[in-house]
Amino acid sequence: MPAGAASSMVDLRRQTLVVAQPAPTPPAPPAPKRKRRQYGSEEERRMARILKNRRTAEESRQRRLKRLKDLEEVERTAGAREAKLIAQIAELQNTVAAQAQHIEVLRRQVSALEALRDKN
Repeated sequence: MPAGAASSMVDLRRQTLVVAQPAPTPPAPPAPKRKRRQYGSEEERRMARILKNRRTAEESRQRRLKRLKDLEEVERTAGAREAKLIAQIAELQNTVAAQAQHIEVLRRQVSALEALRDKN
């Protein structure tokens, strides 16, 4: 191998693979601070607070009514499910009772057949 070829091989081995990475995103600017309301008088401030409290109270009442309606719906669906399950239980109990009677009849038949077999 020529000397130049050997050195190029060494150069190829020493090269490192550079992977392109996305540029880092700059940090988001901080959220602007809320400006405080400027009231002309103490009376304006008091009225604004009263109105805000009324809105908040109304929202609270609406949330409470929604929760109550949701719970009533859950109660209705649970009641319907309970009635369905009670009907299934009754049906299964009837099935079990019928099968128990059938088993008793089969036992009597087996006893009668065993008695016949023992006589013969």
